[in-house]
Amino acid sequence: MMQHAFGTSPRTGDEARGVFALRASLKTEMSRFRTLRLRDKDQAAFEMKRGAVMVGLARDGQLKKLRDMVGDKSPWYWFTVHMFTEAAVNARLGVIDYMVENGAPIDQHPLRDILTVVAERASPDDAVKATTHLVTSVGFLASHQRCGDWLSPLHVACQTANFALAERLVNLGADVNAVAKDDIMPLHCADRASDPEPFYTLLLDRGARRAWRRDPKIPDPPEGAYVLSTS
Repeated sequence: MMQHAFGTSPRTGDEARGVFALRASLKTEMSRFRTLRLRDKDQAAFEMKRGAVMVGLARDGQLKKLRDMVGDKSPWYWFTVHMFTEAAVNARLGVIDYMVENGAPIDQHPLRDILTVVAERASPDDAVKATTHLVTSVGFLASHQRCGDWLSPLHVACQTANFALAERLVNLGADVNAVAKDDIMPLHCADRASDPEPFYTLLLDRGARRAWRRDPKIPDPPEGAYVLSTS
């Protein structure tokens, strides 16, 4: 199992030397790319094209072609982020492992929020598959809440009526009382399901409760999210 202490310390040793390792801040990389564009437009265009192709290969799970294209040349950080995200939401487990083993900065923003993104964007089956792998093999925490709106993957699974994902997350240790922005808790998100009873049972059996300070306003599912009917 590949375990990582997220947000605790910089990478060291072999991980720090990985081709996907974070070597500069996003701000610094953007500044470097602007300089490259001014000095050599053709090279900048080539880098953009190369990055887009790599993202497509990651999305499609074409691991061998991706390995060959990456070689030992580190992609720009934003392409690493897009590659890992596309691999995760499409449950390309081989690509995920390849990137993690080669230093993908999964303890840094925004990749540390990937479980919530998977819950939002992946198909129902892929969400379960990818989430299970990311938690049990890579070391993500099932209860991790996204910075900003503080939504956990369990919030999203209940909100989009993906019971299989909600059940898997609970079994993986997700916090059934995680509090997101505006006091939203998983039980509130379950209220949106056409048949909320299975969600209520799942959550209440694990000690879920509601926030009583106020009646939270539940956000609509994100555009493009898979919303299941449980009727």
